[in-house]
Amino acid sequence: MAVLAMLAFATLYDRRQEARAYMVDAERLLRLRGLAKRNISRKARQLHHVYTWMRIIEESTYVLRNFQNVGASTTLGISRQSAKEPRTDMSIAGRTETQYQPGPNPRLDDFLRFEASASEHEVEMTPKDREVGLHDIHLEDSREFAETMYMELYGISETWLSLVSQTTRLANVMDSLSVNKDRRDVEFVELLERRKQRLENMVCSFAAMGRQTLERSTSSGNVGTIDAPRHDMVRALNAALVILFYRRIRKVNAWILQEHVDNVIRALKDFETSCQRATIEEPGSPWPAFLAGCEALYPAQREYLSGYLDRASAMTGFARLETARICMVEVWRRRDESADGGDKRMRDQVWTWEHVSKECFLHVLLS
Repeated sequence: MAVLAMLAFATLYDRRQEARAYMVDAERLLRLRGLAKRNISRKARQLHHVYTWMRIIEESTYVLRNFQNVGASTTLGISRQSAKEPRTDMSIAGRTETQYQPGPNPRLDDFLRFEASASEHEVEMTPKDREVGLHDIHLEDSREFAETMYMELYGISETWLSLVSQTTRLANVMDSLSVNKDRRDVEFVELLERRKQRLENMVCSFAAMGRQTLERSTSSGNVGTIDAPRHDMVRALNAALVILFYRRIRKVNAWILQEHVDNVIRALKDFETSCQRATIEEPGSPWPAFLAGCEALYPAQREYLSGYLDRASAMTGFARLETARICMVEVWRRRDESADGGDKRMRDQVWTWEHVSKECFLHVLLS
């Protein structure tokens, strides 16, 4: 609880390096003490859920930069090192640490590996048992756990959070392969292509079903005044999930994403209206505004999304929101200059928040 409190403080006030260090510390403590218990209490599970939410959302806007020691074997989760042997490596906070804990996986998770499975579709047909559900702290398994508490704590389904986690993990693996081209093998590349297609189908199906469900709830009048803000924020998060996938995995031109940007904007406008009607002062999640804002091409879109982050910043005083807005504006500036032919290096590409994050060593904290 103390480590998560420090992580929350570092996140809200944009203490990036400290936030990364606290995330590593939280995972180490969770694996050594939390998951090692024979009986994990409800209160302990709530803390695990808080960690998972913060870790997955913050990883989704963190771009890995050092791929020197990464190869296909590690991204597949296959290690040549003995599971009993401690592994010393550079942590994501930039300091040397011993990455070891009891259990089947001797490494702290760097969101840069996934397990190969030849029967993924068969696995999806079986329910997520309790042992798997309690220990899947980064939601690598796409099946929803019956005892999950994310809806209770955050108003979001575990499936949504799992899709964000899988998108981030797959994007990191793709980035590592683009740097380490000599370490590719045909079998792994084929696996990667299957993962892309499978994940795309899951993301789009989830977003489509979520939209239909929310529309039915609205038309039937089942959404009350108090529930309306959460209802609208879920719409924004679902649309932003699609943007995340197509930006990080498919790397499409921003023009293709404009419908999803508009969907986020409509949902956020409804969210602000719902909060006013319910007399609630709630800034909501900045995650969908940032992801949509970085893809916005038109002045009206940019004006609203920049204003949304400004209003949230004025309401809370959290420094992270200003950092998100600055990154977003920098993406617009570079993209506009590139479109005008000002930057020959990127004339045929699309400037994104990933480029800005890498060049400026920036991590936008949005959990």
